[in-house]
Amino acid sequence: MTVRNPNKRVGLYYDGVEALALYEGQRFGFAPLDPFYQGTEESRQLAPAFGGQQVLDGDVAPANFRSQQSAGAFDVEVKLNAKLRVKVWAFKVRGPRARISCPLSLPAPGAASPPAFKPVDCKVWF
Repeated sequence: MTVRNPNKRVGLYYDGVEALALYEGQRFGFAPLDPFYQGTEESRQLAPAFGGQQVLDGDVAPANFRSQQSAGAFDVEVKLNAKLRVKVWAFKVRGPRARISCPLSLPAPGAASPPAFKPVDCKVWF
C-alpha cells in the first residue's frame, strides 16, 4: 500500500498504526505497523502481512468464498487505523485519528487466469 501526504506545509506523524483485513465484514487478519513520519508531499510504502486460517461465520460467507474462488479473485477490504500528530514548522500537535478503507480484489491462489490487480483509491475519514 502507498500512503501519500499531498499537503505542502504539514508533515504527519503516524502513531499506533494497525492494519486489518476483512472478508465479508469479518476480520481475518491483523498487523500492527511501526510508527513513522511522513513529510510534506511525500509517499510511503506500507506492507502489512496477513496470514492464518480463520473460520467464516454465517451462511453467506462460505458460499461467496467458493464463488469468488472459482472466479479467480477475492473481494477483501484492508483498513488502516492510526493516531496522527501534525507538524507545522517546528510545532507538533496532536491530530485526528485517521481511518482508511481500501476495497481490493485479490487474485485467488492457484487461479488459472486471475484478473489483473488494479490500483484503487481508498476512503479516508478523520
